[in-house]
Amino acid sequence: MAESDGEYRAASDLMLGTLRRLREIEEAKRRVGVGTPEFVRFAAECEALSRRVFTWSRFQQMLAEGSPTARVRGNVSGRPIEDLVARPLDRILAAWREAEVRFRDAMPGSPEAQQAAADIERLRAEYHDTQDGKLPRGDA
Repeated sequence: MAESDGEYRAASDLMLGTLRRLREIEEAKRRVGVGTPEFVRFAAECEALSRRVFTWSRFQQMLAEGSPTARVRGNVSGRPIEDLVARPLDRILAAWREAEVRFRDAMPGSPEAQQAAADIERLRAEYHDTQDGKLPRGDA
């Protein structure tokens, strides 16, 4: 599934960012009064982020399962993720995939679904423009 080392790094970076945000929201929820609108809002955000973490971890599992074949084919180096560098194209692809996860998790027609759909279209165009050489890639 992944075509380069950088895609593994970008997926891992995105997961860590989501986990950091989940921790921030959970800590904020602990500081507000139980039963307040803020408490309810933080709890809802934690639940949404938790679903995203679950979905993203399944995606990473699929990447991992495909990695032995990718390594044999020479598509990936086999180095640890922390030693890899994600190219901008890899980061765009990871963000695009994450937006698709947000879209699937959102209530149809909600502002979250609309934002995710807009992000998907923007990232799709950015990915293709970068891949086609219309935007600089900045490969590492």
